[in-house]
Amino acid sequence: MIRSFKRALPRFLLKNQTPSSSLLQGQKSNVRALSTTDTNRPSGRKPKIVVVGSGWGGYLFTLGIDKKKYDVQMISPSNHFLFTPLLPSSAVGTLEFRAIQEPVRKISGLSEFYHAKALSVDFNQRVVECQSIFEHDKESFQVPYDYLVVSSGCKTNTFNTPGIAENEGEQVWFLKHLYHARQIRNRIVECFERAAIHNTEEKERDRLLTFAIVGGGPTSVEFVGELHDLVLRDMKTYYPDLQKHVSVHLIEAGPRLLPSFHPDLGDLVKRRFEKRGIGVKTNTAVKSMVVNEENAREKYIVLESDGKEIHLPVGLLVWSAGLEQVNFVKSAFNDFKKGPGGRIVVSDCLLAQMLETGACNDPPSQERVFAIGDCAVNLDTPLAPLAIVAKQQANYISKAFNSIPEDAVQGLVTDSKLLMQTLQQKPFGFVPLFSMVTFGSFQGAIDFSALAPSAVKDSKNLYLHGILSFLTWRSAYWGMQTSVSNKLLIPMYWFKSFVFGRDISRF
Repeated sequence: MIRSFKRALPRFLLKNQTPSSSLLQGQKSNVRALSTTDTNRPSGRKPKIVVVGSGWGGYLFTLGIDKKKYDVQMISPSNHFLFTPLLPSSAVGTLEFRAIQEPVRKISGLSEFYHAKALSVDFNQRVVECQSIFEHDKESFQVPYDYLVVSSGCKTNTFNTPGIAENEGEQVWFLKHLYHARQIRNRIVECFERAAIHNTEEKERDRLLTFAIVGGGPTSVEFVGELHDLVLRDMKTYYPDLQKHVSVHLIEAGPRLLPSFHPDLGDLVKRRFEKRGIGVKTNTAVKSMVVNEENAREKYIVLESDGKEIHLPVGLLVWSAGLEQVNFVKSAFNDFKKGPGGRIVVSDCLLAQMLETGACNDPPSQERVFAIGDCAVNLDTPLAPLAIVAKQQANYISKAFNSIPEDAVQGLVTDSKLLMQTLQQKPFGFVPLFSMVTFGSFQGAIDFSALAPSAVKDSKNLYLHGILSFLTWRSAYWGMQTSVSNKLLIPMYWFKSFVFGRDISRF
């Protein structure tokens, strides 16, 4: 009897599948998405909140909102949350990739996760058009929503520099996602292994072991510090004869490194890098990346500094020079106001602001779209695209939703007035915190200038640097982990890399 029940159970479930389940299983279906007009919405259900993006804003909002009150669904081409401050460490083997990510499906109470790209939004019908990321199944499908939280983040901006986007993943590597870090680590090891082959020419060894990093922000500075430690501590042990061929260059188009930090810290980091033999080139622009198809070994970047053109042969080029909006924000929000860098303009309550000539003819629908994180900006109080900004914005919106009394939650399906009143009573206010950065050799810096009055922001007493700042950086980011497993794994990998060295396997 038990066996027959088990055999019958799958057939029973199959007959009662929802349209979204069929789509997720790859079955072809012409079932239309649930109508999202107020007159056709089923009564007595939880309001559906659809989150676009699994980055800092989207993940932390989903983590913080009360899933007992709301039906929360997420759409993202990435099925994990990436702890980006530790990404440079994973690119050189100080940490392993699995220790700095959290699978989205582990979020307790998450109703649905769609491993897909959001393509467009029908703001009148409140439907998000999506497409699977998998090559074998490109059929689009719809996800209806009552409230939409857009936290799609940004992508790397190449500024249309010739040869950068064309050679991405082959000669040029970005440092934005987890797979980028894996590619960079493999490329570093590949360069050393190719240079170690006995018949490799000296000139080719110099090129292979020339590492260039473009961009002077915290990510670039931290990666350069990690890379230098890898070369000095680990690669020196395994490739002692190749050390004379290794060179590391940090290239910044602006006048100084770390432009968002205290002015003196950029100069401090530059001096420390130059003391270690790292070439720091400020006021230097990358004009192009040249790859000679006839001569596979002729690969170099063209730099321009003080009106002079410089050719720098490279084995690895890491581009971390700027951000631009993803295609979803560029195309789906044409009827919304855009700020600097194409970011969606939001109100003090983080509601996306539509143009007066926008296509949405349903005013209440305009009160159901939020934008947070790197893709959003308030023109009155613009904030930098930082993780801490997205985190505070996510907490603000989730707390507003959670504060709605349980007996009034179902009313949000048809009427958003109560939520709007809650938000307007306490608009979003960013609480500035200190900034941190590491630059290798167990050295770090903490910048308190964001907390100081504008009259004393340039004071030399507003920053710290040294090993204690480095330990503070590690402690702070360890404490921000959202799972017990990563809080255990990260110190273990730090200990392993310190005592036994970094992993230099290529796989």
